[in-house]
Amino acid sequence: MTPESPAFLEGPEKGVFQVIICEITEDNPVCFNLRKDVHLSRLKVKYAEVKELDPNCLKLVSDLSTMTPVDETATISSSDLPNPAVLYVLHRPRDLTPLQF
Repeated sequence: MTPESPAFLEGPEKGVFQVIICEITEDNPVCFNLRKDVHLSRLKVKYAEVKELDPNCLKLVSDLSTMTPVDETATISSSDLPNPAVLYVLHRPRDLTPLQF
């Protein structure tokens, strides 16, 4: 899986889920389009939060402290997410600084 440009502004396709990898050291997150189940461990997910996609408010949650730990062996499945959906994930939970998008 390779990072793609944040093309989610164009709107998600049916059955495609957006995974935003929040790199605190980067200005912009890396966006992945998921077309099948993906193990969270492949994405090095530590904390995650699922939000329904609001086309009028495409931004990351401002308070990362609301995120909850996830099982790294878990799999992202279409049955687990609303459609459309955005999954916000945090690589380094110690850096719980607000992100402005």
